[in-house]
Formats: sequence, structure tokens, C-alpha cells
Amino acid sequence: MDATKAGEYKVLYKHTDVEKTATITVKEIKPSLEVKDSTIYVGDEWKKEDNFVSATDKHGNLVPHSEIIVKGTVDATKCGDYPVVYKNDSIEKTATITVVQNPDAPVENPDGSISFVGQNWDVIKDYGDGKKMIAMQDKIGKSNFNLANYFDRPYNLVEGYQESIVKQVLDGWYRDAIAGATHEQFVEPVSLSNPALWEMKKLGWESDKEGTLSNITWHTEINEASKYPTIIGSGEKQAFLMGGQI
Repeated sequence: MDATKAGEYKVLYKHTDVEKTATITVKEIKPSLEVKDSTIYVGDEWKKEDNFVSATDKHGNLVPHSEIIVKGTVDATKCGDYPVVYKNDSIEKTATITVVQNPDAPVENPDGSISFVGQNWDVIKDYGDGKKMIAMQDKIGKSNFNLANYFDRPYNLVEGYQESIVKQVLDGWYRDAIAGATHEQFVEPVSLSNPALWEMKKLGWESDKEGTLSNITWHTEINEASKYPTIIGSGEKQAFLMGGQI
């Protein structure tokens, strides 16, 4: 019997006057390779082992993904189909990685505004690399932080806004609308100063009565990037009141 070659081999066993024949089948073990297709979102991380399922060598032993030859790459910043070829011994198989836009991701509109969390936002500052500071165009609850800035309670009692009702309104909105949701991954942590109420009032904010900011004041004071000490990429994920600190 040649155990190195596939086939059936007859082996005769004899004991005194008794003979028996056994058939031994030698099967050929071929290398194997299994890969899978997948779909990821723009901005996701992709690794070659993500689409590798399993592989064996000609002896039937498992082959780790680190020993598999991979040709091709995936540009996770652009939508499209990316074929990646995996090779184990003489076997090649192709996995297709499809990159699609995350439906929860912010969308830049033709007019420069951003659609996110079901609302439109003004871009206050562009940090590059797709990171932007945005300001809500609509109101939150009873407080409108755009042109007509209305507060229904006196805020002179609080110097900073971290513990003010205004901040509580913002925190509540963030907690209900964004925190823990899939679209929170697109929110950068921020580090910002704590402007006092009197500093906010210099820009026209009212403490206990309905007040307005003119369109000119809004754009020159609040929408001017140089007026913001806010830094993204540090601190914590949160919504924050734009006090326009100078």
C-alpha cells in the first residue's frame, strides 16, 4: 500500500488456514480556503482577516489567516465594491467588500448646511478631515438658540452655564436624541471653556424675558469661528451652549 497516493488497496490477512482481505482507501487531502463577502460603512475599519473564514493545508491542518496571501485593499473612505483575492497554496478565492454610506451619518447639503439627526445645522467651523462644528438651526424645547433667544426662567442666579437651566436643556436633548444611538459615533468629544452668563449677555442673550439677536449679531458674534475656544478631539461627547465668548 502506498499511503502517499490516493486509491484503494487490497491487503490480505492470513492466520493458519484462514484468509481475509481488507480494503484500505487512501483519500487525497487537498488544501482548502473559505472567504466571505461583507458590507461595511464609510469610515469603518477594515482588516484582511475580517473576510477570511478558514483554510487547511494538504495534510488537513488548519492554516491561520496570517499565512494567507492577500491581494487587494479596501478604501473605507469611499463607497464602492472592492474585490480582495485570498490565496492558500494553489487555491484562490475572492471576497467582495462593499462600502456604503451609513444612513445615520451627517450629510452635507448643496447650500453648505449639514443634515444630521433629522435636522439641518449651520457649519460654524471646519476643522478639516471631515470634522465640523455645527449649530442647530431650530429650537430645543422652549429655548430657541438661533435668532430669537427665548428663556422662560431667570438665569442670573447662575454665573456659568454648566449647571444652568440652559445647559440642562441641552444635556437633556443630547441624552434623548443622540446619546447611545448609532449616530453618536459621528459626534466628536469637545473641550470648551465655561463662559459666564454676563459674557453671554454681552452678545444679546436675555436672562428672564424674550429677547432677540439680530441677524447681523448672530452671524458676526455667534457664527464667527474665531469667537470659539472650543477644541474637538478631547473632553467628552456632548452638546454645548455656544455663548460666543470673546
